[in-house]
Amino acid sequence: MMSEFPGHAGPVNVVEFHPNEYLLASGSSDRTIRFWDLEKFQVVSCIEGEPGPVRSILFNPDGCCLYSGCQDSLRVYGWEPERCFDVVLVNWGKVADLAICNNQLIGVAFSQSNVSSYVVDLTRVTRTGMVAQDPVQDSLPLAQQPPLPTAPLRRIYERPSTTCSKPQRVKQNSESERRSPSSEDDRDERESRAEIQNAEDYNEIFQPKNSISRTPPRRSEPFPAPPEDDTATAKEAAKPSPAMDTQFPVPNLEVLSWPQVITSTPVPKAEPAIIPAARNEPIGLKASDFLPAVKIPQQTELVDEDAMSQIRKGHDTMCVVLTSRHKNLDTVRAMWTTGDIKTSVDSAVAINDLSVVVDLLNIVNQKASLWKLDLCTTILPQIEKLLQSKYESYVQTGCTSLKLILQRFLPLITDILAAPPSVGVDISREERLHKCRLCYKQLKSISGLVKSKSGLSGRHGSAFRELHLLMASLD
Repeated sequence: MMSEFPGHAGPVNVVEFHPNEYLLASGSSDRTIRFWDLEKFQVVSCIEGEPGPVRSILFNPDGCCLYSGCQDSLRVYGWEPERCFDVVLVNWGKVADLAICNNQLIGVAFSQSNVSSYVVDLTRVTRTGMVAQDPVQDSLPLAQQPPLPTAPLRRIYERPSTTCSKPQRVKQNSESERRSPSSEDDRDERESRAEIQNAEDYNEIFQPKNSISRTPPRRSEPFPAPPEDDTATAKEAAKPSPAMDTQFPVPNLEVLSWPQVITSTPVPKAEPAIIPAARNEPIGLKASDFLPAVKIPQQTELVDEDAMSQIRKGHDTMCVVLTSRHKNLDTVRAMWTTGDIKTSVDSAVAINDLSVVVDLLNIVNQKASLWKLDLCTTILPQIEKLLQSKYESYVQTGCTSLKLILQRFLPLITDILAAPPSVGVDISREERLHKCRLCYKQLKSISGLVKSKSGLSGRHGSAFRELHLLMASLD
């Protein structure tokens, strides 16, 4: 470890490197932003009083300021000295990430499965210690516009005036002026309170009579008087904390519009043709698939007791299904222990339950020596049913069993069928020929199904294409 930066009282949520300087900014859950010098490995400044935990910060591309995505607001900070340039109210809640593109700041927030994006025009945001003033003031001619303040940025700041009589000034934080303020400063401070008594006068003040030609010309629109609740919110957001009172300016407040988020009703997903085997929940698995169809009367409204009874009813049904399957497997296992594999397979087929056949084939497929020609005649019709099943595990087991049969017995079947008839009576050869003809007929029936499914995509598509190549000799 090269160095450790102590100082945060809570976990660090985000870090951001300065684009041009050896400077690092970190935001923490203790509601502070700290700036670190990566050459001297020490803290440069600390901004306190954030409204909540700092989750998203971003440097301006030219490195002039730092943007902080706060709860329902965007704050613009400087670090030498630490100060707040501007506060923009944006109703984005808890913003998750920030990005800058084409002189616009894009903020992204999310809630459950919905993602919302908000855009802030950076040309209307103050990014330096000097507050941008209007091009023309109504009460003074162009030749008498007051010059911009030239005092150090650390001490003097201005905010836009709310009346057209005098420019407003914020009281200096120096000790001498707090002890002996002049009467003119007191009068100006009283006049600087933004109390709107008449909305018509407010519109007349903020709509300039003179204009500077623009290219293209700017459309003049009336500036509506803000409602009282928005004014109260802006005043509350602009009020600095006691820890920031000595260094932070009164920020500019500007409510920006953002693109309307259009929500639509999600389209229900179609039920998959094949239910995957690897799943965390029983997708499409219904107990009614294992029982005879029973017509259930439609209920318009369910109460708690009805819902609980329906849940318990489904549970009892599944218990009956699993108990029956366990009993059938015990029967097959009893046949298996006698050493007669053919008899156990015949009993599993006679039960007429594909789940039992799948469990049995999963065991037989692990040992290829258990496969015999007479076993193929019994299993091939069941394999055709498995390949048409909607359950992925059933299809996979059917493909594996069919592949073993094709690799081990297809050459034998084709050779026996192509051989000329023998002279004399050979009972064993006749039986073998009968089994080969039966297997060939069943394989021809399955080949059409395999060919139709070979165009599928994914794992099953590749498995069916491989089977189609193995069955090419049947044609």
